Amino acid sequence: MRTLIGLIYKIGYQIFKVYWFIRRPNTEGVRCIIRNGDDILLIKHSYGSYLWNVPGGGIKKGETREQAILREIKEEVGLEVEDLVSRDSVFNTTEYKNDTIHVFVATSHNRDVTVISPEIRESAWFPHKNLPPNTAPLLRRFLSLVDWS
Repeated sequence: MRTLIGLIYKIGYQIFKVYWFIRRPNTEGVRCIIRNGDDILLIKHSYGSYLWNVPGGGIKKGETREQAILREIKEEVGLEVEDLVSRDSVFNTTEYKNDTIHVFVATSHNRDVTVISPEIRESAWFPHKNLPPNTAPLLRRFLSLVDWS
């Protein structure tokens, strides 16, 4: 069943990309760099490029940015986080939409990730100074917003 839902996400993503190409909508999303010591949590989605990135997603109507990122973290990796801080926003047009991504930083003392959503293919903790080679292009921009001291 999880494989079927993952396939639906993959097909749906391609349909959205066509829509975004035609309409060029303005969208807002959230991402969160979740820290545990010197490590950060990265995920791979079951659709798109399959590159490592930090958890996040879209903001639903009526949600604040903070509510959206806490919901996305809970839905995608099942974690509770502490010390949630908004850092800055990054503008991106690589998926044919005018996307403003609000970046947060948070701490988790729990390393036990529970991938609940079929939207997530894989998750793992990595030292922030030794990331895997296949990371999303925006990840470096997100990480540049963190004070690592």
